[in-house]
Amino acid sequence: MPNPLRVSLLWPLLALLLSAGPSYGQSVRVTGANAALERNIRAHIGMPTSACDTSPRRLSRQLPDIRAKLLRASRALGFYQLTHETAFIEGDSCWVLDIAVTPGEAVVIDEVNIDIQSWSDLFNQNAEISQLAPGDQLNHALYEQIKS
Repeated sequence: MPNPLRVSLLWPLLALLLSAGPSYGQSVRVTGANAALERNIRAHIGMPTSACDTSPRRLSRQLPDIRAKLLRASRALGFYQLTHETAFIEGDSCWVLDIAVTPGEAVVIDEVNIDIQSWSDLFNQNAEISQLAPGDQLNHALYEQIKS
């Protein structure tokens, strides 16, 4: 049977060890995007895993990769003219990745022209093809799904 005194002394020590590690209260703020674009930006960028006490210089080294992911996320939904300001700023208790976007006009489908090579292709893709229509915003994921 464990010694009750030894067990009772372990809890405060464990709490002290857990509280002594780096703080991770960071956040990402996206402004100027519609809901779908914001979701895609967040999905592509994820949450940088730097601790709250990470130096601004070290944080800024992550910006080129974050900017590239931001552009891929916007282009996937047809926003090829997106402009943005991306920076790490100080928050209340931790840094914040601040992303301000101006999406520009999204590419829209002008015409749907699909060449069916066999009847089996027609029956396999008929439901997917009906998801594309002139005037729809370009969505590369849907386009790739129909192509395959």
